[in-house]
Amino acid sequence: MKTFFSPKAYSWTQDGGFFFRGYFIAEDHCLRGAEAIAYLKKSFSEQTSAAVLRSLNGCFSLIWERESDILFAVDRLRSLPLFYSVVDGALWIGDDAASLADALPQWTFDEVSAEEFISTEIFVSGANTLLKELRQVQASEYCLFQLNGAQLSTQSYFHAEHGNFFDDTDMDNLRREFMAAYTKTGKSLVKALDGRTAVLPLSGGADSRMIAALLKQEGYSRVICYTYGREGNPESEISRKVAESMGFTWYMVPYTAKMWENLRSDPELISYDRLGFAFTSTPHLQDFPAVKYLKEHGLLPEDSVFVPGHSGDLLAGSHITGEFLAQSLSHETFLRTIVQKFYNSSPSHALMQRIAARFPKLPSQDMEGLASQSEWFNTQERQSKFIVNSVRVYEHFGYEWLIPLWDNDQFDFWKRVSLPWRFQRKLYFQIVDSKLPSTNDVTAVGKLADRVRRIPGIRQIPRRTTRFFRYWYSPLNIDHLFPARDYFKEVFLGSSTFSTQTISSQRHLKWLRKKCDSRKG
Repeated sequence: MKTFFSPKAYSWTQDGGFFFRGYFIAEDHCLRGAEAIAYLKKSFSEQTSAAVLRSLNGCFSLIWERESDILFAVDRLRSLPLFYSVVDGALWIGDDAASLADALPQWTFDEVSAEEFISTEIFVSGANTLLKELRQVQASEYCLFQLNGAQLSTQSYFHAEHGNFFDDTDMDNLRREFMAAYTKTGKSLVKALDGRTAVLPLSGGADSRMIAALLKQEGYSRVICYTYGREGNPESEISRKVAESMGFTWYMVPYTAKMWENLRSDPELISYDRLGFAFTSTPHLQDFPAVKYLKEHGLLPEDSVFVPGHSGDLLAGSHITGEFLAQSLSHETFLRTIVQKFYNSSPSHALMQRIAARFPKLPSQDMEGLASQSEWFNTQERQSKFIVNSVRVYEHFGYEWLIPLWDNDQFDFWKRVSLPWRFQRKLYFQIVDSKLPSTNDVTAVGKLADRVRRIPGIRQIPRRTTRFFRYWYSPLNIDHLFPARDYFKEVFLGSSTFSTQTISSQRHLKWLRKKCDSRKG
């Protein structure tokens, strides 16, 4: 086994052939390092690998080199990724995809993955990467590499399926269960913080506000909140009011067009870009300047731990679309909903085969089951490889992070909430009542814009028009990371779904093609 490790946060602990990175809550304690390894060794000796991994409540990756095989795994969200390759019968594995790839004897550009990367603009699905020789461990998956024969197999240890539902008519019980789940989450968060400073990216939305409320409820006072963007933007004002209402320190990091233009050639951003890309994902860029600013201005204590609100909205139902409220969906129609939701162009036959392989046709699939499959695909792909992958920003600057709204108590609660209560986060917003405004509030303008976006043919006009104005007037000014020439070429000639991720994904593919061609020579 050959390893490629280079973490700037969540360092690896090794005990013999056991490697562990991250943390988990067990036996009412937060276990890390040697304590985590000791707990895992004991658990693996008493239970199946799947049962042990399924029970772990935290963020981790692990590798265990045993007498006859090597077991390696990541958590339910792939928050600490692992990449691997089998070279001349030996397993090469690590968290540093770039270093591992650089050591590979050859690179073969994966054209199907490239098509998918351009179509989604943010991820390559499954265990695939943009290189045929490089693989990744999927969220909620463990792998076994047999040392005798060099055979590798993969196994899912968890799949988020809904069932055993609460009584929809018993609102009092729903409220009790909701509060119990979030209280447990708050207590686990405090255990994982272990007295350190919680740094909360506080937007105007519901998820980061929930984390702030949980910390306040638990009496945790070592909290710094921050937001960013164009000065005076509506979301930052909401953020300020929430932080002030809870008595937490609050910072506003101003984003300007000039700031983004200066970052175009910043070596530090280029270094982060390599870490976030990992031949798999379009790096999440919008938090980078804020974390850089806070660190350079001495606003973050040494013990800071970032606590983003990823991605509680999905578990609560925000990504369920109206199709899943129908009486039934054929398998073909269901696949079309997946393509329409996650892909910006019609897949080729080869890519469609890859997508369909994730959703085998079953004799009977109710709407709850289909909605669960769609949400789980979202979890393993868009959430884990783009949204959650944004924590690489914190790691780049040397900070640890926590993702409290995806702990096991949240999974256990929301899997028992029925589809009608999850659609548009109905239960969440009925229980969580706030007098402060939120970017999640439904407005007349928002309803009208949503209806226009759903009209084929017409929706392209407002999409392109809004992209034009965004370059100068967006709340984040992030579009100025790219020269106006490149940006407006895409606005007028590219897809109507164009975003900054479009340019970013295209640039990464152009670089990778060139690199593959040079290695052939």
